Amino acid sequence: FKSGILSPMYVDLRRLLGQVAFRNTLLVFLQNASPGFINAICGTASLRGVVFAGVAMGATAIPAMLADRLGVPFCYVRKDEKEHGLPVQVVGANVADRQVILFEDVVTMATSSAPAVAALKAVGGQVKACISFFDYQFPKATEAFDILGVPHATLSCFTDVKRCLEQHRPRFADTLAEWHANPWDWTEEMERNYPELAYR
Repeated sequence: FKSGILSPMYVDLRRLLGQVAFRNTLLVFLQNASPGFINAICGTASLRGVVFAGVAMGATAIPAMLADRLGVPFCYVRKDEKEHGLPVQVVGANVADRQVILFEDVVTMATSSAPAVAALKAVGGQVKACISFFDYQFPKATEAFDILGVPHATLSCFTDVKRCLEQHRPRFADTLAEWHANPWDWTEEMERNYPELAYR
């Protein structure tokens, strides 16, 4: 992970881009759910004045496709300002004085989500919520969103994976539970016992 934690599991949502049928199923679900969700967080079912934003690069393609289906402006948030062309960090739609729904692919410690929220606010965006496709459910991420004052919702999470594995691979589910309870200690133990894993 970006945070330096080693993990016994890895979620790569970019593989969805190559799965046409599943990708379309996800987009249809999001398309149908979006008006109700936006009404809940923005106080209106209208998409007028709403902008979708994605955290580059993992959370750009699917949200951009969804924005296209709903007729909503889209932008993405870079890690840093561009070094060529216009020196901007938020690329695409103008978010000034607009309600922004931020999309993140995977939330671990919110180390990419939090800077993206800050970048959007810096150019006048009113970040109403962050939607992730997967959340590892670490308390540090929850605390980060609370400090930002931005509600966070997710489509899937660590608990979902663990419950599935408890049915099909219970020993691995136990390993995941041990890791999730204290990922830093787990990482240190792995690096002691398996030095080749210390690649971070």
